[in-house]
Amino acid sequence: MNNLGSRERNLFIIFGIFLLCVILYVGPIRMLNNSTAELKVEREALQAQKDYYDALAEQNEATRAEIENIEADIAVIEQTFLPNINTECLAQWVLNVFEENDCKWLVKFETEDSAAPDIVLPDGTMADDNVIIKSVKVTYSTSDGWNVSSYGGDDGIRENTLYDENGIPQEEIYDAFMADRTYTGMNSREGYDEFLAALHQIEQTNEDCIKVSRIAVEEKSGYILMYATIDFYSATFIDRVSEPDTSAPYVSWHGATDIATDHGFIGMPFYVDDSGSEWYGCIMNRADATDRERPFAAYYSVQTWANLVNQSDVATALGLENLDGGALGPTGGSTTSPDDDVDPDADVDPSLVDDN
Repeated sequence: MNNLGSRERNLFIIFGIFLLCVILYVGPIRMLNNSTAELKVEREALQAQKDYYDALAEQNEATRAEIENIEADIAVIEQTFLPNINTECLAQWVLNVFEENDCKWLVKFETEDSAAPDIVLPDGTMADDNVIIKSVKVTYSTSDGWNVSSYGGDDGIRENTLYDENGIPQEEIYDAFMADRTYTGMNSREGYDEFLAALHQIEQTNEDCIKVSRIAVEEKSGYILMYATIDFYSATFIDRVSEPDTSAPYVSWHGATDIATDHGFIGMPFYVDDSGSEWYGCIMNRADATDRERPFAAYYSVQTWANLVNQSDVATALGLENLDGGALGPTGGSTTSPDDDVDPDADVDPSLVDDN
């Protein structure tokens, strides 16, 4: 460096300064370029991840919409079944429909559980859900065009009121009754059209879960007995999707709950001694009283009873010596003692004796 002239030395210094500037300028740029490339790679990776998330979100939305559609379809199927079976509600509703359609003469009513086949899943296993079927069976009667109805009769005369306590017809009442008794024709028989109208209304109420599965008609002595079976379908859904609808009158109780039934009775007794009953004081007629179809009674007892009724009347056979207060006579209802020697076939009406 000492051998260099002043000029060379200055040039050398200038070149060193230039080289230093170049190094100082190029180094950071290269570093910036490297950083920019890395950022671009990271940006591309993030963009790809965002695109993936966006696609995943769209797919989730589509899946959610598909799930909602499936749930809606399941809900529709669930609503085709009753949410539960309450026998008393079914009975109340069915009988009310028949009454609304002026079906007056109910003969028999019963309910029955029907077995439904088990549900087999596509994989061959048995489902936890089950179908429940409750059948309601009713029997109604038509009128015959002559006899007075026991339900809302046209003249309010009961058969029992035609006779006094000794079984003798009261002439004035009897004559008035007979004067109005004319056969009004077979087309005047009430109950048939009303019965069909009630069944139509029942099945139209909910065609999915209420089905009339049987209708039958039986010809009787001048009148008709009509039979129907109404099936109600319910199901137990372990993982139910929809909210059950319990507002229907055949699902939840909609009737009164404070009805007094202490003066009611099933079937007609020989004599109604309950002063609170509308039938108080009524006595069964002789033909019904001598019916020997009594599965609970001994043969000799039935024959003896029929003999007593035919020799006198129902009131005398029962020992009803005082009908004013509805009290039984001092014998308690029997004119014979169990210890008496009774000949079962003595003086018995031949028509009441079973040849077999």
